[in-house]
Amino acid sequence: MHVIKIFSILLLGFSLSFMSCSKSEDDGNGFNMDMVDDPNDDGGSNLVAAPDFSMETTSGVKLESSLYRGKNLIIWFFGSGCPPCRSVGPTVESDIYQAFKDNDKFAMIGGDQWDRSDATVDDFADDTGITFPLGRQASSIARSFGTTYDRFVIINSDGDIVFKSTNRVSNHIDEAVDIIKGLLE
Repeated sequence: MHVIKIFSILLLGFSLSFMSCSKSEDDGNGFNMDMVDDPNDDGGSNLVAAPDFSMETTSGVKLESSLYRGKNLIIWFFGSGCPPCRSVGPTVESDIYQAFKDNDKFAMIGGDQWDRSDATVDDFADDTGITFPLGRQASSIARSFGTTYDRFVIINSDGDIVFKSTNRVSNHIDEAVDIIKGLLE
């Protein structure tokens, strides 16, 4: 009987960790975290300026919004211990970062929204094979963007948010690729 209780508790905890990573939400102000506007639409009346941000990688490199002005930037807010984030990391690396990294109008960074230790963020990068810069202590930055972990935010070269994913990044890989392609045309 004791083994069944322990197994049930572990199963419940594991299930909740996956559910929390797939939770769809708005930013608390009723702002829809889905497509803000069509990046190819010159009207742009619904675009929202991205907030300024600054975070550091575990090696002390600053990742600041000012460094990415004039570039199309994708930020992946991840949880360093989030199982879906860990499983999709290699796909994010190959299908997005590796596909566009040589274009000088493109940049990609990540931010650990779980605010874990440097070692945990480094382990996340090692385990997933991610080579783009990963910032630490990014929960306040995610909040300023009105988002949470396991989400993409795409900012165009004018500094406007053109996309915020509403649930797991794994559900938005193709969409993010299409948006980046459109921005880089």
